[in-house]
Amino acid sequence: MKWMIAAALLAASCAGASAQDDRALPPLVERAFAAGTEAPDEAHWQFTMVADMGEHGQFTARFDSTRPEAERWTLIEPASPDQMSDDLRQTWENTREPDDDDAAEDEADSDDGNSRSFSVGGGGSGLFFGAGSTDFIAGGVREIRNTPNQIIYAFDPDLADDDEDDAMARTLGENLRGELTVARRDPFVERLRIHAPASFKPNFMVRIHAFEMELDFERRDGLPAPVMTRFLTRVEASAMMQRVNQFVEFRFSDIVYTAP
Repeated sequence: MKWMIAAALLAASCAGASAQDDRALPPLVERAFAAGTEAPDEAHWQFTMVADMGEHGQFTARFDSTRPEAERWTLIEPASPDQMSDDLRQTWENTREPDDDDAAEDEADSDDGNSRSFSVGGGGSGLFFGAGSTDFIAGGVREIRNTPNQIIYAFDPDLADDDEDDAMARTLGENLRGELTVARRDPFVERLRIHAPASFKPNFMVRIHAFEMELDFERRDGLPAPVMTRFLTRVEASAMMQRVNQFVEFRFSDIVYTAP
């Protein structure tokens, strides 16, 4: 499931950044970040996910990490992958396949009889808002507007990998804008958004016409931290006289979390 958060960035040929410890954050944002948590490896998740790919269709599936590895995902609708479009079927197959790192860890844990939880975005956060959710925020966090219940902050996205010289990722970061929507009361991040306000060229071969990534979080009774309820990515690009459009939205509901 780590591929979900990376999907938008992979589509634009860039990599996730490492969080910066020296970011100057407004007090309300610090409190919102502190509301997140990491899920222990032994924790279990159960949830329903709707994957919507626009014109390519959608599917609904149920995840249950208490079940054996090969049985954790159950397709609810449509009744069979044969009823899906090719692109939708590929998304379903990618969803069902464990990450290589997770598969290796699962094999190691099987000797102890422990069942691993899934991971969205890495870092063991699962659906929780965790440290990995802030990796795209390089700094420059400043208030841009507010409502009685929310404060919206802008931030500078950093999509460059600290381990390598990633010129394209830096160019992307220069052309993208970030927004954080923070709840005033009992602060937490309700939405993290990265978008391109205008068309741009990250290199001479590619033009990004549109880029949008949104992560929505909610507080739910009985859960120790805000959980992701929606992830959207939309990319429109052209290269070598070809136009590429990608739209994927994941919605999560009926979330059950069991701590070890």
